[in-house]
Amino acid sequence: FEEKKMAGILLEMTGDASGACEVVLGIGLNLGMLREDGESIEQDWVDLKEASNKSLNRNYVAAKLIDSVLIMLQRFSDTGFQSFVEEWSELDLYGGREVSVTTIKGSVHGVAMGVSDNGSLKLKTDNGVKLISGGEVSLRLSQ
Repeated sequence: FEEKKMAGILLEMTGDASGACEVVLGIGLNLGMLREDGESIEQDWVDLKEASNKSLNRNYVAAKLIDSVLIMLQRFSDTGFQSFVEEWSELDLYGGREVSVTTIKGSVHGVAMGVSDNGSLKLKTDNGVKLISGGEVSLRLSQ
């Protein structure tokens, strides 16, 4: 299950990225999906029920997820993204691997090198390290 999509995150920001802004956070979690419901997902996927081999209560999972997100949002508010970089690096599935990043400007291929202190994706390309920090971004392992 390690390289199958289980969830997705969407952040929509208005305002100044380096100043006052508002962010809408959306999280989609494959909890107990039927195979036919996942046909529109363009990559291998798994749901939490299958991965955990447990019967799950949607309300319980939602409450735990919301609690965790609220704690992380407070931490971000207090310390910024820098306090997440080390933990991110430890859990980064993409780190050191060839990836394809699709943005509104097109696709870029390279090796994912983690994230910067402000949360930008560091991508090592033939032209050096690029920082990808916004816009519509989709990240996939290269096939």
